[in-house]
Amino acid sequence: MTIHTITNVIALTAPTQFRHLLAESEEKLRASWEDAMEEAALHEKKSKLAVTLSVEVDMDKEKIAYQIAFASRRKLSVEIPIPDPNQLELPVEPERPPAKRKF
Repeated sequence: MTIHTITNVIALTAPTQFRHLLAESEEKLRASWEDAMEEAALHEKKSKLAVTLSVEVDMDKEKIAYQIAFASRRKLSVEIPIPDPNQLELPVEPERPPAKRKF
């Protein structure tokens, strides 16, 4: 099988396989889209949902496999101050759990 044959087969079959995989995954795609919308509203950002199609050619078995992946992007962040090496640290007592009450 030549690379020319493989690329032609992919070019001809990928759109149909992509549509089939999207239709098959419609409910999960909808749930991911809703998550993306909620996340965007929560952080006042534009909603984004990435959907990718991957193509894997198995030369030994002479097969082409199509896969889709989708996800709403989530990003968590935290900021902490950089300690000043010239500043002395004051001892801080660790937080104690609240005392148990007896009734």
